[in-house]
Amino acid sequence: MEIAKVPSSTIGIIHEDEIVYMNSLGEQTHINTSYHMGSLPKSICATAILQLYEDNLLDIYNPINDYLPFKIENWKSPDVNITIYHLLIHKSGIQITDEYNSNLFLFKNISFPDYLYEFLHINGSKYSQEIFHAGVGTLYEYCNVNYNLLAYLVQIISGKPYEDYLRDNIFKLFGVDNSRFNHTDYPDEMLAKVYYLDSSENLVEAEKYTDLNYGAGSLISAVIDITHFMGAHMNEGIFNGVRLLNETTVELMHSSHADDYGLGWFLERPDLIAEPRIEGFGGLGYGARSYMQFNANQRVGVVLLTNMFDQRYNDENNEIFRYIFKKALKLNEINTEETNSLSATLAILTMLTLVYFLRRRRRRRKKL
Repeated sequence: MEIAKVPSSTIGIIHEDEIVYMNSLGEQTHINTSYHMGSLPKSICATAILQLYEDNLLDIYNPINDYLPFKIENWKSPDVNITIYHLLIHKSGIQITDEYNSNLFLFKNISFPDYLYEFLHINGSKYSQEIFHAGVGTLYEYCNVNYNLLAYLVQIISGKPYEDYLRDNIFKLFGVDNSRFNHTDYPDEMLAKVYYLDSSENLVEAEKYTDLNYGAGSLISAVIDITHFMGAHMNEGIFNGVRLLNETTVELMHSSHADDYGLGWFLERPDLIAEPRIEGFGGLGYGARSYMQFNANQRVGVVLLTNMFDQRYNDENNEIFRYIFKKALKLNEINTEETNSLSATLAILTMLTLVYFLRRRRRRRKKL
């Protein structure tokens, strides 16, 4: 952490179907300290959409205009409807413009989701044809706008504010409740400080912030919340006896839909670990670097949240995650050794028991 200039981090490790390690390191040591997530919450947003899909409240293959109060039309393919599925796999043809990105922080008199109308409807105050860069379904382009629209759909269809939906239908299912969108909802001691590096690579504490990337990256959360969420995806939709999604839905989400992208999940992360194959999501941004990755076969998963990211130290940040994940993989080795040892002990006991009864049987025969 010192080498990567990371002031604080929290770690959660799952092995098989239980949390086996959770700890906070560095400057802020409370286990429930909440961190900015970056893009990691896209997987949470996709999960909310799939819950509504399971409840037959929406069909992911239907046009988004069937649900939105205003119409969005991609002028590059006017005869093709953008569906919820296109948003989930980043094939809507929408891209992030510089103006869109900057306005998420600058809007003062408008809130989520009203700004989506301003950018995406032809009569919106910020509308520009530039926001559509490809025809619907023709090109994968990772884009925050897609997931902000998905969050808006969750809000419309559920009839709840998006934050309330996540709290009631995801986090509180597991008995955790540390996830919010506004930094002012946290006491200072429960929200990780935000840092950046200046031109001399010195750590500088920055102001805490809130932006409007609700579905794509605005969530602030704690390691215990994210670890429970990951646990359900690792274990066919159920964790700690609580079902988050049906098994078939989890399989759908974790299947390839656009190369290495599922529905809200990256299925390959060779940049982090080449072998074994890991899947999950991560996030980076202003004062945020997060990892949520697992290997389904070995049933090992790691959540790592930190409060500083700078591209100059990206490799060092990744190395922290690699170190933790490789340590977590040893849980399988320990488990295998313990299982083998137990099996050997049971085999010896069984053999000794058999010998004992055979000897008794012979003695009885001799007496007869």
